[in-house]
Amino acid sequence: MKAGVLKLLFWVIALSSVQAQNNDFKQSNTFAWTTYALLGPVRTVRTETATIFEHNGRFVESPRTLSMTIAFNEDINRTEVCFHDSKGVLTRRITTKYEGSRDVEYINYDGVGNMWLRTVIDYDEKGQTTGGATYNGDGSLRSRSVVKRNGKGQVVEESTFDAKGILLEQFVTNYNDEGELSSIERTFYGADGSLRRKELVNAKTKQSETVNYNRNGTLAGSTVRVDHTIREYDKEGAFTKSVQVGDVGRLLDEFAYRPDGTTARTVEIPDEIDSHGNWVKQTKWVSDASGRRPVSVTYRAITYY
Repeated sequence: MKAGVLKLLFWVIALSSVQAQNNDFKQSNTFAWTTYALLGPVRTVRTETATIFEHNGRFVESPRTLSMTIAFNEDINRTEVCFHDSKGVLTRRITTKYEGSRDVEYINYDGVGNMWLRTVIDYDEKGQTTGGATYNGDGSLRSRSVVKRNGKGQVVEESTFDAKGILLEQFVTNYNDEGELSSIERTFYGADGSLRRKELVNAKTKQSETVNYNRNGTLAGSTVRVDHTIREYDKEGAFTKSVQVGDVGRLLDEFAYRPDGTTARTVEIPDEIDSHGNWVKQTKWVSDASGRRPVSVTYRAITYY
């Protein structure tokens, strides 16, 4: 279910990305915020998580497990992110190469260092993106994207095709007469050409909607976001979850309605905040028929330039 929330949080990033692209690609130190909700001149982040269990009437933390590390350059653009599994074992590493402020290459490695995905971003003589391509670990083409712009240089469409030329994703932006972004529409297709997901955002109202489809074209579910509130619905249109996105670190407060009629609330509460306004400890609490209890705690060690 949280995947639906993250898909909608994409629009926060998407709006910032498109506006940055239309401003000669000058990045204003917002990557850390739009992607990770981090404030200030962040240099590195190390995230560790511990589960919480009850022992002799007391809540006790398990040993911490490394879950993620992030590194940024002095422009606060991410240069590396590493993901670890529940045992703390490295499973994925992504590196980013820059030429000035331009991101030109992303490389994905598995936990033992094998490269399995490489993305190259193309630019024209004006420094504007024209598209890019992704390659498999063996060097074969995986997909290619093409960017179209209007007379003002603003992105109006980006389409991604697989190696066979089948459309996988299309990103369309619209602008008002003053040249301000008015709406974004993103459509995803399966390898067989079937519609899998549509996402629409209104830039003025900051309202967005995501509709997911099954392979046979039937509705799988939908999500609607208005400002900081997200509501999820099942394929019948029944309300299944409400999510409130917090101001501190975009932590989530979820209220779910289960098929059996019971409800459950999961909330991430920032326990400690550093001088830059970033949380460095947050606890996840669950409230259901069994009562209210903490289930995990996450720590972030953050360094700054």
